[in-house]
Amino acid sequence: MSELPKNLIASKENYDQEPKIDRRDFLIRALVLFGTILLSPDESIAKHATKQRHAQKKPVLKKPSIEQISEKQKLIHQLLHEPIINAPKGEYNIATVDKWKQRYLGLDPEYHACGLTSEILRDRLIAGWKRLIKKDDLKTIYNASQKYHVKSVDGKEYPIPLDTIFLALGESHWDTKASSEAGAKGPWQFIEDTAKYFGLIKIIEVKKKKKKIRVDLRSNISASTDAAMRLLQDNYQTTKNWDRNCKFTEKEIKKITENDRWAYAFWCYNRGQGNVKEHYIKFRGQSAPYSHVLSQNPTNTKIYQSSQYVLKLFGIREAVKEMYKNPRAYKLG
Repeated sequence: MSELPKNLIASKENYDQEPKIDRRDFLIRALVLFGTILLSPDESIAKHATKQRHAQKKPVLKKPSIEQISEKQKLIHQLLHEPIINAPKGEYNIATVDKWKQRYLGLDPEYHACGLTSEILRDRLIAGWKRLIKKDDLKTIYNASQKYHVKSVDGKEYPIPLDTIFLALGESHWDTKASSEAGAKGPWQFIEDTAKYFGLIKIIEVKKKKKKIRVDLRSNISASTDAAMRLLQDNYQTTKNWDRNCKFTEKEIKKITENDRWAYAFWCYNRGQGNVKEHYIKFRGQSAPYSHVLSQNPTNTKIYQSSQYVLKLFGIREAVKEMYKNPRAYKLG
């Protein structure tokens, strides 16, 4: 502690001459003395007292306002908590979605397929999700989805649902370098014929060099995403064409929900419209029996994989949703 200023130290003579100090006067002098210490050049005591006061104050955490939430966070919230498309109903479908959820969380030790384990699926999903939200890819998909609209049976027009992101995660784990044995390539896994149809593969003639150059845009995020939205729009519209061409009754058409149509649009994306049409007609547009019935034939790999395709996509969504309950544990940032 620093020494007191001399003017405050009473000499013995002064002390003897001064009258006795009553309690009130003593308190006043004590306050003056304390104030002088706080204002003295050596402020160590004052600093210590200030730190103590700040340490006792707990920070008040306020929820961010809507304006403070970034557009990316809003899109993530919409994806996980405000879905447009829901999984097919039925006990088998619900159980299978949960099974895929457990697999993509790395919690199914018995899963082994095509050299993949549950832990590998989890790690690839996390890596793919990080790639998706790291840059502006999420916004790119959203912008592309808003460009293309579909019209429901009751006449309501709306853009392609953002839920289609989980289709891309299921196809490639959002890896632009992904490729398959069937020749599919890019984040949306377009095969060559489909890519040519949607303008992702072009042959450009260079007049100056007198030669032709093959341009493949399947790994281009913007171009391939735009093509994927157009393909999904076409798949959705095709289900309505099947209603008319196959003479569905009005009662049957009314029973077909938007979830049903999008489930078949996804199956068409996976297997092609020609391979899905017969099942759409057989089940009269209902998506619930598709996976259950086709899964009864596990020896036919293509059909069995197709039966799991849509349910796997919804399992991925549920897995990501679960990861966000504890993002640090899954290193989501």
